[in-house]
This record gives sequence, C-alpha cells and structure tokens, in this order.
Amino acid sequence: FTVTANPGKRLSLNGSGIINNSGVLQNLVATTTPEGVSGVISFINSATAGSQSVFTADGSTADQAFAGRVQFFGTSSAADGAFIVEGSQPNSRALPAVWRNFMTNQRLPMASSTISPADLVGA
Repeated sequence: FTVTANPGKRLSLNGSGIINNSGVLQNLVATTTPEGVSGVISFINSATAGSQSVFTADGSTADQAFAGRVQFFGTSSAADGAFIVEGSQPNSRALPAVWRNFMTNQRLPMASSTISPADLVGA
C-alpha cells in the first residue's frame, strides 16, 4: 500500500515510528504541486524508519519550486528505511528541502538511498 503526504499536508511519525512486521512493503510518498506546495513526512523525537519501508520525495516540476520533503527532528533516525529523492527542475529547492535533512542529522545510517541525477544540478 501507499501512504501519501499530499501537497500542503504533513504526515508526522512519532514514538517508535514505523514497525512493519507484515512482510508487505510500505510506501510513503511526499508529493508536490507545480506551484511548489509540498507534502512533508516528518520523523519526530525518536521515531525511526523501519525495515520494509520506502520513502519517496517527489521532485518539483517547476523552476524555483519546492519538492516533496522528508525531515528528521530530535533523535529520529532513517534506520532501515529506503529513501528515494526524485529529480527536480534546475534551480528548484529539492536539495535544500530534502537532502539537507539527511546530511545535517548524524543519526541517519540508511539501508539505501537513491538520489536522481537531476537533484544534483547546480549543487
């Protein structure tokens, strides 16, 4: 199944975060609009991204627009989650809005991450 943080909405994960014992992959997606209104997935306090969970931050489709965002606060961790940051238009805010959140938190050893090449334009 897929859980979506629609544009202008926030999905906050607190407590333990995601624990998936179902054997079925869970997909969580932060979407965006051409106008740059983004959905946000936030890990708060000590929440972790458990195994069998894939997080996707949709890339922006317009110049100077925000992409979907995944954020970590407190002692939260990417743990065993897999993260996909989709490519965005040049000059968009994909890297500042998404990748910076991975880089500034030292508790983010991830099972895997995929950064589309378009995200690195102008970096």
